[in-house]
Amino acid sequence: MANKVAHDVLLAECEPYFLDGVHTIVHVAQRNQELVREAVERHLGPLVKALGFSSDEISLSDYWNPDKLQRTKPIDAICIGVKLKVSDLFEGYIDRYWIYEKDEKLVTVQALQKSRHGNL
Repeated sequence: MANKVAHDVLLAECEPYFLDGVHTIVHVAQRNQELVREAVERHLGPLVKALGFSSDEISLSDYWNPDKLQRTKPIDAICIGVKLKVSDLFEGYIDRYWIYEKDEKLVTVQALQKSRHGNL
């Protein structure tokens, strides 16, 4: 019962700020995604050339993990960026990465290579 009362007090105190908070979070997330996409697109030509594929075999798409921020638990990591897919051979994630660890913000590059035999 005490936990329910604590949550009710939290709701009563924070409700006036909820909409502003949500809009701020969405704006920050969208801007982070734009920055990652802009950085990747700025270097995409040399990357395509280095990989030895044609540009029509490479696609970029938005990437969020979890796919909906409202599904995130306080201890979950959040990744926002782009997925780079090269034909059906490779997909990699270039993202900004936040994890609850002494309030540090970490930036990482993740890569997952797919093959016909599963992930490598």
